[in-house]
Amino acid sequence: NSVKVFGWKIGVIHNPGALFGFGKMRELAEQNMFNVLVYGHTHSSNIKWEGNTLFINPGSPTNPIPPFINKPTVALLKLTKDKIIPEIIQI
Repeated sequence: NSVKVFGWKIGVIHNPGALFGFGKMRELAEQNMFNVLVYGHTHSSNIKWEGNTLFINPGSPTNPIPPFINKPTVALLKLTKDKIIPEIIQI
C-alpha cells in the first residue's frame, strides 16, 4: 500500500526483509519510487536513509523486542513540501 503526502510517496509493508533480506525492501522502494518505506515485523525501531530514500520501522508500542533492551516506541513522520523529518518516540 502507498499514499502521497505533499508529493512524497510513502509505502507501508509488514516486512519482506525478514524473509528475503534488506535488499528486497530496497528493490521494492526503487520499483515503486517510494521516498519513504515504513516497515515492521521486527518490533525494533530503526531509521535508515539510503540516498534519498528513508526506511523506517516504528518498533512496537506494546511488545518491543528484546523487551529488556528496547522500550515501547512509535514513529512520527514530519512532512513538508521540502523535507521529511523522521522521529522515533519512546512511550
